[in-house]
Amino acid sequence: MDKIVFARIAWHPRYDGKYPLPFTAAYWTEKSNSEYAEWLNFKSVRGKCYGWVKPSSSWTADLKKNLGADSEAESIDGVTVIWVARDPNGGSKIVGWYENATMFSNLINRPKPLKYSYLFVSHVKDCVLLEEHQRSFKIKKNFRNLWYAKDEKSLKGKVKKFIGEGGTDQFLDPVETDFSDKEGKKKLVSHLKTERSTKLIKKFKENLSNYRCTVCDFDFEKQYGVLGKKFIEAHHIRPVSSYKLDEVTSIKDLAAVCSNCHRMLHRKVSQYSINDLVEIIKKKQSGV
Repeated sequence: MDKIVFARIAWHPRYDGKYPLPFTAAYWTEKSNSEYAEWLNFKSVRGKCYGWVKPSSSWTADLKKNLGADSEAESIDGVTVIWVARDPNGGSKIVGWYENATMFSNLINRPKPLKYSYLFVSHVKDCVLLEEHQRSFKIKKNFRNLWYAKDEKSLKGKVKKFIGEGGTDQFLDPVETDFSDKEGKKKLVSHLKTERSTKLIKKFKENLSNYRCTVCDFDFEKQYGVLGKKFIEAHHIRPVSSYKLDEVTSIKDLAAVCSNCHRMLHRKVSQYSINDLVEIIKKKQSGV
């Protein structure tokens, strides 16, 4: 039996307890201090994420009926949780997932310092949250709380493929596509799809010794505090037009840059190099 569960929550960019408040067109629970339980679904505590979904009244998840657990089991391991939320721009979409999760039959109190309760727990390495522009997979089924999609073999197959590729079936770099020429865009789309770019970018960032801009040394965490922690953009060093249609990129082909420098690097076709932009900044600062 496929142990897949679709869980509906409210839309949010990060689900890490930071503002803005979740978009409330989906189902959510308002707390007295205006916080929402799913707001913390991707907040890491001691290497784990604790996922909440709204229960119905007197609600207990039937793990035996829906996931094949033993009749007396209060939890089951190896569950794939697909988090679904209503996009403010329309439609319900996959916003992220937990793999190899443990699901409980009843809500359990989250460990401190997290608030409220949880139904699923998984290691951070098995939890993927998509950026808003990457949330392209639509779920047409209108369901509340939980859905097991028992008779939806085709859908579950497509979802498995989607998460297996890191959610990259329509991944585009919004900066690079803005400034690439027509031929470059075609090649960019091709090689980003081939390389499964979301996983590549994640691997690239995990290997960084710091998150300062390679060009101007801007540090998002220093400027914005915890909001900017571990935030940086990945820039393709080689011009898009130089790629072959089936070429795969490695982390060595990427550079860590701030949002402003990323835009400036793509201000012309063909793009400026990292060194070009460094020199431009130096001349500006020296008054040349």
